[in-house]
Amino acid sequence: MLYLQLGKRLKDDKNKLSHNVQESINAFDAKANKLNLTNVTNNQENFVQEQENQRNLQMDR
Repeated sequence: MLYLQLGKRLKDDKNKLSHNVQESINAFDAKANKLNLTNVTNNQENFVQEQENQRNLQMDR
């Protein structure tokens, strides 16, 4: 009986740890996705600014 209780407790602990790890992975993925979206937005803004700068140079000549 003691072995069964210990086995159940170990299984419960493993499941809890697995759940915690999955939550950590999900949080990391969400943060990475947010950073990637921020980088894409910044790159697009930089590209638009560069195009505007090129147009201004052309107009100044």
